Amino acid sequence: TFPEEYGATHLAGKEAVFACTVKEVKAPKDAEINDDFASRFGADTLETLKGQIVERLKAEYNQASRAVIKRRLLDALDGKVDFELPPTLVDVEAKQIAHQLWHEEHADHHGHDHPEIEPTEEHLGLARRRVRLGLLLAELGTKNNIEVTDQEMQQAIFAQARQYPGQERQFLEFVRENP
Repeated sequence: TFPEEYGATHLAGKEAVFACTVKEVKAPKDAEINDDFASRFGADTLETLKGQIVERLKAEYNQASRAVIKRRLLDALDGKVDFELPPTLVDVEAKQIAHQLWHEEHADHHGHDHPEIEPTEEHLGLARRRVRLGLLLAELGTKNNIEVTDQEMQQAIFAQARQYPGQERQFLEFVRENP
């Protein structure tokens, strides 16, 4: 039966019988794990491919463990400090969070030609946390004479952009337009 919403309205909802000829039946077969297999993934040898896989897994593990430690540290800091926040910074951050989440939910929509996105209470809570921690870390950096080079900043921005697969260019444009 064709679906009721079928594109050809004269067929929508109608029964259909199809005559088909099966020309071939295939079954999966195990791949031979050898240098030829490795070459399909851009490696010269199987040993090289294994090494690349090990390095990639180590990098992913390091990134994940760093994220867990960072989250715990920021949670601990957030629980220890409370001070008045500039409302404008919180509003701008909440709008940015709402905008970013909207684009994640509507990945097929590119550009900024969409309706005004109003931040929710959840967005405001996240914004307060980000602004509070950002101001705290900036103050700690200033007091301890910590300076970030342009190269370090560039690396951090590119690392952050990689967190949004398929939207890297939009992220970089946003950072460029909102320094």
